[in-house]
Amino acid sequence: MRLNLIILALFSCLASLSAQAPGTEITLKDGSKFLLGTIGRERLKVEPYSKWFNSQYNAYEPQRGALSNLALHFDKVRILIFLGTWCGDSKREVPRFIKITDELGIPDSQINFISVDRRPGTYKTSPGGEHLKWNIKRVPTFILLRDGREIGRIVERPKISLEWDLCDLLQCAPDILRK
Repeated sequence: MRLNLIILALFSCLASLSAQAPGTEITLKDGSKFLLGTIGRERLKVEPYSKWFNSQYNAYEPQRGALSNLALHFDKVRILIFLGTWCGDSKREVPRFIKITDELGIPDSQINFISVDRRPGTYKTSPGGEHLKWNIKRVPTFILLRDGREIGRIVERPKISLEWDLCDLLQCAPDILRK
């Protein structure tokens, strides 16, 4: 009986070690790294991710006209950001999007980051299966939610600009910009 308990405990430990924890940093055979799972924005401010995050964030100048339209429309909106820390589009758009949310004063508590895999066989998947629930095919994908329901998304790159696409999704864009 005691031997069975020891074996069971050993298997339990091994299983937990092999499970992918949220916010895990993965190092590939070539030495490149990427984040996987639920992360906080602070993880993007640490090497090697800070190189691209900080340079894009600091260089981006949000469009002021669009920001003034957006300012009153983010009440009760949550944001899901699916990204790949290995993906060129994510490296460009995510820091810009975060700069916009900072300018609007949107608290981090309204934003959830989910970083997807880049390995063959698990490409663009998330360890918690969120990619399935939200039908993620490309990254970055910015999903706006109100009361838990999707009100719109921006996939890979904006149609006009992040600011004006957000205005369109939140129905605060001038009529000339609406589809």
